[in-house]
Amino acid sequence: MVTINEKTYWNNELCRYEEVPTFPYPTEIELLKIFPEGKEIIRQKINEWTRVKGKLLCEEVTPTLKKISDIKDDFSRWFWKEAYKSLVNPRFIEAVEQLARLERLQILTADTKHSKNIVDFEQKKEVAKQTPILSLYSFQKLRKLGSRYTALCPFHNESTPSFVIYPDNSFYCFGCQAHGDAIDFMKLIKGCSFKEAIGQMAGAT
Repeated sequence: MVTINEKTYWNNELCRYEEVPTFPYPTEIELLKIFPEGKEIIRQKINEWTRVKGKLLCEEVTPTLKKISDIKDDFSRWFWKEAYKSLVNPRFIEAVEQLARLERLQILTADTKHSKNIVDFEQKKEVAKQTPILSLYSFQKLRKLGSRYTALCPFHNESTPSFVIYPDNSFYCFGCQAHGDAIDFMKLIKGCSFKEAIGQMAGAT
C-alpha cells in the first residue's frame, strides 16, 4: 500500500496513487561530457574566485593572522588563532571551497593519464554511492514504511528499530546518530577508509 504524501501522485489510468519516479542527477563527469563548453566556464570561474580569495587575503585574513602571530603569550596566540577560524569571513571560506571544486573539475577535463585516473575514481565513487544500502548488509527486523525502510541499527545494540534508510539511498540512526550515504555505511560497517570502501563496492583497480 502506497502512503499518500508529497512524493505520490494520482494515476488516472490505473485509478490509484503511485510514487513519483526519481531519476539520478547527472554526475559532474557526465555534465562535462554533455556541456563541453563547461571547460571555458571553469577557467573563467577559477580566475574570478582567485581574485576574490586574493583580495580577502590581502585586506582581511593576512593582516589578522599577522596580528595574532605577534602575540607573545603562547596560549593567547593559540586561542585567537583557533577563534579566528570561526570568525573568518564566510566569503573567504566559500572562495577556498569553490576553488578546490573548480580545480578538481579542471583536472577532470584535462586529457592526461592523471586526469583519466581521477575520472576512473570519480566514476567508481558514483557507482558506490548508488549501490543500494539494503544490499550491503543483512538487516534485522527490516520493514518497509512507505518509501522508507526501518531496521535494527547495525552500529549499536537495540531492540526497537531506529535505523532508517531513505529513498535517496541515505541512512540515519535515531539511536546513535550514525548517518550518511552508501559509502559512509560501508566505511562504518567494515571499519575501512573512504578509498577502501569505494574499492570494495565498485571494484578496486
